[in-house]
Amino acid sequence: MQVFRRTAFLTALLVLAHGCATSSDRPSVKLSGTVIRATPDPTLELESYDAQRLFHLAGESDRRGDAERALDLYRRMREEFPTDPLVMSARFNASLIKETRERSELDLREYDAILEREMPDSEPDRQTWLDAHFRLAACHIKLEAWWKAVAVFETIGGLDDLPDRDRLEALVGQGIALESAGDREAAMLSFSHALGFYRLVSRRRRFDDRGLAAEAAFRSGEIARIFFDEVRLSYPLHVLKQSLDEKCRLLLLAQNHYLQAIRYGDTHSVAVAGHRIGNLYEDLYESMIALEVPSDVEASEVDAYREEVRKRVAVLVEKAIRVYEKALLAGRRTASAASWVEQTEAALARLRAIYLADAAPLAGPE
Repeated sequence: MQVFRRTAFLTALLVLAHGCATSSDRPSVKLSGTVIRATPDPTLELESYDAQRLFHLAGESDRRGDAERALDLYRRMREEFPTDPLVMSARFNASLIKETRERSELDLREYDAILEREMPDSEPDRQTWLDAHFRLAACHIKLEAWWKAVAVFETIGGLDDLPDRDRLEALVGQGIALESAGDREAAMLSFSHALGFYRLVSRRRRFDDRGLAAEAAFRSGEIARIFFDEVRLSYPLHVLKQSLDEKCRLLLLAQNHYLQAIRYGDTHSVAVAGHRIGNLYEDLYESMIALEVPSDVEASEVDAYREEVRKRVAVLVEKAIRVYEKALLAGRRTASAASWVEQTEAALARLRAIYLADAAPLAGPE
């Protein structure tokens, strides 16, 4: 699942779309800020040019794949026309080009220069300013500078009059950064705020983008799944019952979040989340089966444990089978879920063999 919608290609197109027109779209008159040369510029092959012209030529070079020329033109524009309104867009586009080219070390200076300014009043510059925040946070995540990313998302979330979609994206992004930084509880809280905000906005108006809500729900399920895995079943019997209750509680919590992801997501999400739910039941089954009774345990406690297994293990296998079957129905409808379909088919075959061999004879009164 992908959170950040501000990809280099799409954002570059947006910036170019709201940038000023080229000189060919304007009357042939002298404008303030125009450079007029006695001889054509050796790089541009033009006798006169302005910031708008450089911006247009840089965008054309970028679309042709000539990144070096595009960066040089954006640099010239900033140096020769430092007060032009298009400078912010030029910095942003140059940062996007550098971001796509540099893998190990990202040059964040242009993003930082944009963020040093106050939020612009004009809508195009305001959107570029916001996009620069999101891209900077995304770069920090690429560099595994998790807490720097958290700080940027917190800055975005603290802005007044932030568009609903941007606020939701900031909450989900902050949760991802917190999760990567190892603060799972804070990450789940951020995802919870994101889902609550999504539901609140959806009651007021139609919210077309459900992908971020599905992302928040799925990642919440993944964190709950980690907590589930960390609970170990062990003796004595009263400890076993407590740990089993906690493991079941976390299973239901994770399942609830996965079901939310299914509700908000597409058929691919259904396949992935469905596989995760089935896997939860399968793992709980395996934990119970693998638990060996210590040799010094009284015979009465051994019998009690086996009775507990008889009551629960068949039910777990049956639930896992049903969930896997539903996940397969959804996954087979979308090509992007092919790998999950393959994994689910293998898990389903494995559980059916277990059920036929072991679970059915163990099934006792519910």
